[in-house]
Amino acid sequence: MKKSLLSVLSFLLLMVVVFRLNAQTPSSSKIYMPLDIRQAYEKGTRNYNGTPGATLWQNTCKYQIQVAMNPETRELNGKEWIVYSNNSPDTIKAIYFNTYLDVYKKGNPRASQIDQETDGVKLGSMVIDGDTVIAKDFAFGITYRKVSLKKYLNPRSVCKLEVKWAVKFNEIVGREGFVDNTSAFIALWYPKIAVYDDLFSWNRNNYTTKDEFYSPLSTYDISISLPKGFMVWATGTLQNPENYPDLINERIKKASSSSKTEVIVDSLTVLNPNEIGKEPWRFHADSVPDFAFAFSNHFLWDATSITLKTKKVLISTVYPKEQLPYFKDATKEARNTIEIYSNEDPGIEFPYNRFTTFYGGMGMEYPMMAFDCVLQDSAIDAYVIIHEMLHTYVPFYLRTNETKFAWMDEGLTHFYTMKMLKKQNYDMDYLKKTLAEIFYSGIDGIGNLPLITPTTYTGTDNWLGMGYIKPEQMFASLEDQLGPGIWQKCVKAFVQTWKYKSPMPYDFIFFVENYTKEDLFWFWDAWFMHYGYPDLSIQKVVKGVVCIENKGGLPIPFKLVITDEKGRQTEMPYHADSWIKGRLFEIKLTTQKPSRIEVKCELVDDYNLKDNAWKN
Repeated sequence: MKKSLLSVLSFLLLMVVVFRLNAQTPSSSKIYMPLDIRQAYEKGTRNYNGTPGATLWQNTCKYQIQVAMNPETRELNGKEWIVYSNNSPDTIKAIYFNTYLDVYKKGNPRASQIDQETDGVKLGSMVIDGDTVIAKDFAFGITYRKVSLKKYLNPRSVCKLEVKWAVKFNEIVGREGFVDNTSAFIALWYPKIAVYDDLFSWNRNNYTTKDEFYSPLSTYDISISLPKGFMVWATGTLQNPENYPDLINERIKKASSSSKTEVIVDSLTVLNPNEIGKEPWRFHADSVPDFAFAFSNHFLWDATSITLKTKKVLISTVYPKEQLPYFKDATKEARNTIEIYSNEDPGIEFPYNRFTTFYGGMGMEYPMMAFDCVLQDSAIDAYVIIHEMLHTYVPFYLRTNETKFAWMDEGLTHFYTMKMLKKQNYDMDYLKKTLAEIFYSGIDGIGNLPLITPTTYTGTDNWLGMGYIKPEQMFASLEDQLGPGIWQKCVKAFVQTWKYKSPMPYDFIFFVENYTKEDLFWFWDAWFMHYGYPDLSIQKVVKGVVCIENKGGLPIPFKLVITDEKGRQTEMPYHADSWIKGRLFEIKLTTQKPSRIEVKCELVDDYNLKDNAWKN
């Protein structure tokens, strides 16, 4: 009896273990996973069902910064006080600081040529928990500094740091800089503690102007000193609105309750410079990974607002009067996009109460801010406005690692930007053609890599294609496979589950598979782990059966369009799962006498259309 009972208990225990393993291991876990990522799942910081693990942690920062900006010399001098929280189970022996603007330091390597070099970031001594660390004791990367701690930072404890620095800004190089003598967008401007996470420890990538950023979740209290007459726009909420003249505050108040674009400053507005910026501008921001600000003493300013379920969002556009023809609709486009994305597709409320578009650079996003170029084309300019604003969700709301996984933010943002433009009735054929000329570079050959390739291992020739086009093709194929309704719910659930927590590619893959309860191994394996490109062809038509070949290897949707002898057309849609069993797919025709058969790839452009049609 005891032996029998023991056997039953052993069997039940085995079933529990098997059940738990199956619950935690979707079929997609068969795909290759690097060891440094696998260890996170083994430690329980991330789950195989695509959710954050019970032991997931994030190290966070509280910044208090005082900065003085001299527009005439373009020099910034600052002092910051940081409270750094080590929420990890590890003892930290050194802290890494990103000093991104060292990329312009004389002699430093960078991904693109520039005409303006500087002395980089002049970092003075630091005080860490009362101990002074002098500059000569820092270990240098190209755009980071390693500071060894005299007192180690124990798990789940904090340290306090004081840092002084100075840096000089260039004219616009790309992601920051001076637009003109008295207008500038100030970004990457302060020594910022790097990310220490459960996957890769310290994020020690050097900034070369190519790859973008990954930053800790932080709180900011910022004081910005400028001469009188300058207005400031920034991440966060202004704490001393009395720095504006009464007229400006009245107009902001009107815009804050209006769904129409309101003028805050136009070319007819006359203001007394002595009534603007009587004291330093003070801003506060919670739960953001970065902080940027901009200033000008002559730019125009439009604004509107939108009321969402839990907040009201003030939307601003700031630009020189010469750019009025290209920015006159920017505020409306931004508002329309926030409304669609928050209330319709995918239905995720805009996470912040501010957003400002400031004219200038190549098109670059920061929390609650964008530094946007003008290409003098209404559709492409709208693309830039909408795209940079949608980055609010990815990477900032999700805090994804742009440095290593650019496809997660650029690809998803590009995918939804195209959706928003379509909903706002832009010419999508024109947009696709024009953007393809910009983004396709490098992925029409050997530079077309598996999507799992870290962004740091792409080059200047193919990172746009790998970051924007290929992932957008993947998302379009995945939405079609799942169906728009399921896809929309899945994206919304993923964002709500992972907000602020830094999901990475495997988290997304596992979450989608677990949420939809579908075996998508064939999809992930093809797109993420193998070389491939979108290219279908009609191999042959024999005895009423058409054989289609997937020459490029990627599982993509398509339509079979059959024209009979009287010119009548029949369309037969097929999803990406047509390619589960291999590269050949046979379709039995119902049309008795087809005169023409064509494979159309409308969601994902076919690389070679010459072999997509058959004529009788």
